[in-house]
Amino acid sequence: MKYEHPYSEISTNDKEIKINIKLPNVQKRNINLKIYQKSLEVDGIKKKGGKTTGFYRNISLPENVLLKKANASFKKETLKIRIPLRKLISPP
Repeated sequence: MKYEHPYSEISTNDKEIKINIKLPNVQKRNINLKIYQKSLEVDGIKKKGGKTTGFYRNISLPENVLLKKANASFKKETLKIRIPLRKLISPP
């Protein structure tokens, strides 16, 4: 099976990381999302015209993510992931 790396947009501000991954021709049930302390993995399959193609994307995360408050949604062929960040305390 052929594998693709889907297009993604990643932005960060003081409060959260926003990740949008374009997944055309993919059904929600065919998406696997795994969040680890230092990375996020998205993989799965898409079917089009009798062909099955796999996709995979791994994104590194900073140390100050709040994993238990992460949120994901899938609409209009885009997987949207929001992960809040802890405030980093800078040394005096």
